[in-house]
Amino acid sequence: MLYLIKFSPSNPTDVSLKNNTAIMDYETYLEKTNYLLEMCSKGRLISLEEAANKFGCATRTISRMLARLRRQGHPIHYDRTIKRFVLKEDFLP
Repeated sequence: MLYLIKFSPSNPTDVSLKNNTAIMDYETYLEKTNYLLEMCSKGRLISLEEAANKFGCATRTISRMLARLRRQGHPIHYDRTIKRFVLKEDFLP
């Protein structure tokens, strides 16, 4: 399975281009999604833009990754007081 992402000049070498659209393979997508979860759990994800720049993709791609993690049951939310994405601490599956 391949994921289409918006092309950014800073894209890493783990994506290929097709019609000015970067294509990320499934394994890379999962690795980045898991890293995004780790960033949230440690309180290191400040903004979608920050993650998009780090991963070399569009902010919409990061939004989709967060939505996927939420569908999988991870209680990720944006905390306005600390201005970061975090996992809810009192979550019991």
